[in-house]
Amino acid sequence: MGPIDDTMDKVAPGKYSLFGNYLSQNGTWEIKVIVQRIGDYDINHIFDVGVK
Repeated sequence: MGPIDDTMDKVAPGKYSLFGNYLSQNGTWEIKVIVQRIGDYDINHIFDVGVK
């Protein structure tokens, strides 16, 4: 399965949310989050999530 990308919606100051069926298959998923900030460096973080 290839990469899936989406944009989160702002729900309150400093809070963002995203809903969907992104983790539809069992196994270990590698999730990469990129936070793009105006006038500053982007924040990049990768973490693994186990789905059963």
